Amino acid sequence: MKCKCKIYSVLLLGITAGFIISTCLQSLMVSNLSTETTQTNGGSWSKRDYTVDGTARSIRNPAMDSRESSRNKITTTAPPPPLKMKEAQVEEESNNPVFLTKRQSREVMEDKGEKAPQPLLISKEISSRQPLTIAVITGKERLSTHCTSIHNTWAKSYPGKVIYFTVGEDASSMPHLPHSMKVVSLDPAEQQDPSSRSWDSKEFLVVKYLINQSQSKSIDWFVVISDGVYLNIGTLKTRLEGYEPSDISGYIGRGLSSDENKCNPMAGIVYSRGLMKHLEAHLPQCEEEGQSISECITLTGIRCTQAKETLKLFYHDKRSIVESASLFSTSELSQVITIYPIKYPKYMYRLQTFYLELEHNTSTTGAAKAKEDMAKLHPFVPTHLRSPHRLEGEKEEGEELEEMRRLEPTSQISSSQQPAPSIRPPHLPKNKFEINFWDYFNQTRIMSVFSEQPSSGIIGGLREEARYVLTKAIYIANQGVPLSERLMFEKLENGYHRTDPMRGSEYILDFVFRKTLDRNTRVRKRINILRPFHESVVPVNPPLNKKRVNFIVTLSGLSNRLEQFLRNFERNVFTQKEDASLTIVLYEGPESNKVHELVNKYTQRHSSANINIIETQGNFARGVGLHQGTHPFKDHELLFFVDVDLEVKTDFIHRCQLNTIQNKQAYFPIFFKLYNLDFVNKYYRGNESQFLSRHNGHWAHYSYGMVCIYASDYRRSGGFNSKIRGWGEEDIDLLNRVISRGLEIFRAPDPGLIHLWHRKECDKSKIASKRAYKHCLQSKAENLADRTELAHYVFQKEISNGNDVL
Repeated sequence: MKCKCKIYSVLLLGITAGFIISTCLQSLMVSNLSTETTQTNGGSWSKRDYTVDGTARSIRNPAMDSRESSRNKITTTAPPPPLKMKEAQVEEESNNPVFLTKRQSREVMEDKGEKAPQPLLISKEISSRQPLTIAVITGKERLSTHCTSIHNTWAKSYPGKVIYFTVGEDASSMPHLPHSMKVVSLDPAEQQDPSSRSWDSKEFLVVKYLINQSQSKSIDWFVVISDGVYLNIGTLKTRLEGYEPSDISGYIGRGLSSDENKCNPMAGIVYSRGLMKHLEAHLPQCEEEGQSISECITLTGIRCTQAKETLKLFYHDKRSIVESASLFSTSELSQVITIYPIKYPKYMYRLQTFYLELEHNTSTTGAAKAKEDMAKLHPFVPTHLRSPHRLEGEKEEGEELEEMRRLEPTSQISSSQQPAPSIRPPHLPKNKFEINFWDYFNQTRIMSVFSEQPSSGIIGGLREEARYVLTKAIYIANQGVPLSERLMFEKLENGYHRTDPMRGSEYILDFVFRKTLDRNTRVRKRINILRPFHESVVPVNPPLNKKRVNFIVTLSGLSNRLEQFLRNFERNVFTQKEDASLTIVLYEGPESNKVHELVNKYTQRHSSANINIIETQGNFARGVGLHQGTHPFKDHELLFFVDVDLEVKTDFIHRCQLNTIQNKQAYFPIFFKLYNLDFVNKYYRGNESQFLSRHNGHWAHYSYGMVCIYASDYRRSGGFNSKIRGWGEEDIDLLNRVISRGLEIFRAPDPGLIHLWHRKECDKSKIASKRAYKHCLQSKAENLADRTELAHYVFQKEISNGNDVL
């Protein structure tokens, strides 16, 4: 034992002495090298210089050295010329190689006054590169529509730069765009109407901007598209992996039919980093000669990619597949790079749904396959080496051998064998009042027993829902069917729909298909679809608003209705200490003084009453008067346009505050319109206890004249149309303007607004149009009484006159 310890001690001393001797020799060699010089054809260079620059450069790639030098920003003098050493000298160096450690190299460079290079991290190298920048050329008026749909769909899934360019239009004042949208407004040298500016001129300015901003030094690829193009980011990245970004021939797109050497700008064009650098030197000349980017590129000898595959990759949707019901059953669009033209923003969202579903199906299939492979391999893995997560159906240790014997190579665990999510059974009615009726529909019309119209068109959200369900059903009909048996949609014969509050939306669809390969063969199929409601409850917390409600009313003189309005306003608002103000826009007339006297009476009675009168001149126009009433209010204040015929109850003020959200939502309440109660009480013999009943009045769903809206949203929409004079149509015009600005419309019956009956006069000379006059007559008739009472009244009159009306 003692002998072994002595041997170990001797070995340890030997290793220590060897290390000290090698360190001294290296120091001695470095000191000798500092005094030696080597003569080259470029002048006298120190041996130390040659050791650090020459030897390291000869071992490593020169291009890599220059790249690292630029990355680390080392400022040096002119590089040494190529070293041409004599054969004896080369032999001497090869026989006596000199290798410096990292620390010694750093010390040598510090002696020269140079900064030693820092090691380059792979993470920094990757993060410093931006593989792709996307430029979307658009117009100012399409930023809030088409570009917002791009931002919310395919651009949302891309972490890199997506820049939206407008040319000749200042988009800095565009409100309510998503904060993460980068919009650049380019100002061309020549003044020209933006609508008349050609695509070539816009594209030239955008490419010039990208080059002048020196972005091409850190970006591998540029994509320039219009706002009517859907870009499939995943396929684009996959395809670009086969190209070299430094190649100047990186001009990728779909060739024009008139000139295949030029890429079609409407389909989208991909530019490489090398091509952008190549263009930088030619841009001034091309701009001076008025050439487009495609002409500038082709004149330098570079051509658009000629591969036939690009016709499928940059897909021209001539057959409008994006809009058709066969979108979700087609395989043409699964691997495209771009799809154009996308006419409306809603189809951009539809395409995004299509690709998300493809991604989901792919991941689900991959997960099922992985689970299947795991199940096959699991029994062969020893117990102590298995995953801590126990697979479903895993056997105990004693059953392993038997499991291995019974395991067949063809055994599969299919995802379809997994239990379906629990769906509640249909409700079984106990009597006729609990029967849930089905609506019938076809491709254009829907028929419902509960609708005012026996048959109506499929419009709005119902149309989008029906289209989605139809495309989903066609996809289901072709799922798992071999290519030779694929079905092509011909028509929908019958469709049934109902909503079960406990289950979801149910559909029964009767289709007529044709076989894809044998179009003379028709196939009929019935497909049942249930769209279940989500089990979880997602709370949505809207911002609580307790701002003052500023009532604005306009009138042309003193009337009994104004006195009634102020009396109700006093009872429901002033007396209840509600935070509200009243602005009266008064058209000057002989009774203007009496209006002032009446208002003063209420303001003296209630010191907190805030009533203002704005006098105006001219012929009465409701829209013009209400617009003038908005002038005193600031953008953050809440407005309510009201008529003098309405009784406003206290609870309405709270709903106006809650249902109106600045920059997002306007409230168009539906008021209850009373009939002529004298007529109803005289001829109605029923026993109706409720005030809001069909015998006393009806919900005026056709009127949009009462509006709760913030002043900023009202002004952004353009306000009331000053060209509409007299009675009618100004409310529908304002509604359309508010919708066009992207605000949500909150529309619901409000029991706090009661429209009192008054005699209506329909004078053609004071009504805006024939259509408005017709609506006036219709409103006059509907305001008298319920149709049942009117029929009963007419029937009694005819019987009393001796006429047989049956």
